Amino acid sequence: MLNSHLHRLGLHPTGNCEQCQVPETGAHFLFACATYHSERIKLKRTTESFNIDLTLLSVLSDDQAAKHVEELLRTSGRQI
Repeated sequence: MLNSHLHRLGLHPTGNCEQCQVPETGAHFLFACATYHSERIKLKRTTESFNIDLTLLSVLSDDQAAKHVEELLRTSGRQI
């Protein structure tokens, strides 16, 4: 789970990303975290090739982009 969610459950002291020291939200994890830069490049290429907006709602609701989100989650071992 992401740290922001763990924080709401009382299981993480700050809810911040360990790498970036900002709230670790789904949007941060997918679009901004330095740790997952190379995985994000693949996601960005997919969204561009299918003219999909690079927003949380768009990438989670489009089948092509969602496949890359799933891959990013598998490689990171995280859950949104």
